[in-house]
Amino acid sequence: MLIDKKAISPTNTRLSAFSEKMILRMLYFEIFSYPLTLKEIIRYLSLPTSQVDQLKQELTKLCQDGLLYFIDGHYTTKHRPDWIRLRKEANKRAKQCAGKAQRRASFIAKFPFVRAVFFSGTFAKGLMYADSDVDFFIVTKPERLWVSRTLLVLYKKIFLFNSRKYFCVNYFVDEEHLSISEKNLFTATEIATLKPAVGEKQYQSFCNANPWVKSFYKNYKSKDNSIAAPEKSGLKDRLESFMGGELGEKLDDLCYRFTLRFWRKKFSWMDDDTFRLALKSKKHLSKHHPSNYQIRVLRKYNYAIEEFEKLHSVKLRRLTLVD
Repeated sequence: MLIDKKAISPTNTRLSAFSEKMILRMLYFEIFSYPLTLKEIIRYLSLPTSQVDQLKQELTKLCQDGLLYFIDGHYTTKHRPDWIRLRKEANKRAKQCAGKAQRRASFIAKFPFVRAVFFSGTFAKGLMYADSDVDFFIVTKPERLWVSRTLLVLYKKIFLFNSRKYFCVNYFVDEEHLSISEKNLFTATEIATLKPAVGEKQYQSFCNANPWVKSFYKNYKSKDNSIAAPEKSGLKDRLESFMGGELGEKLDDLCYRFTLRFWRKKFSWMDDDTFRLALKSKKHLSKHHPSNYQIRVLRKYNYAIEEFEKLHSVKLRRLTLVD
């Protein structure tokens, strides 16, 4: 459920609930220097058509009052024309590399026990900055996640010289454990913006397994765009058959234990809580975010809210999801 942490501004400056929601969404995306268009604000607020005129009126008033800026078709809380330029460049770059990214996704899907491949991160949002990676969210067969992950990582290290640019495989779940346990704005946004590349059935199942996302994005639902089916591969079928029984189970356990020991040694500077969040590792789940990106984003978001409140003498209502 949602807890409404409402506070009254000491200066009695008030914003409507409607305006608060808009600003909170904008502040979140501005962490990534990503100003929103009207169409995106409508989508991320999950607004029905009947409320679009009200939204436009609220946006006009906020701009007149100096709380927002309207620059070249984008709304921001700060006067940052450079954000619009960076965004347009990143949008263009993402379109240019879309074909290559899809081919990589199809290639990843040919690895043993991979059942679905989704784009995640900035690329899934239609962005590709100069230093961005193409992040992949991968669904595997149960009890073979770590075999699949190990094969993909070995391929990246040996044949791609450990390049992450178009081969960043940092999140794996298996088909029987599709629900994401970390329920906050960061994970909700990442899930809501996932872009399926291969595996329509698994993508639909993934969306159905995470209905809590609607607490942040009310109209969250699976995307209707065409999703490629996994290509047939004789080599993949033979390898899966070879590792399909007890041998595969033992190999998966071995890969899991080896990777966990390696990470414990490599990231020994992390305390247990940080390790469990940044490098979440279970038989059915692998998350490799050693920079603890989620925590950093949420901290920046809270700071951005506090900065906005202080600058404009307002208080914004935080909505927090409680498990």
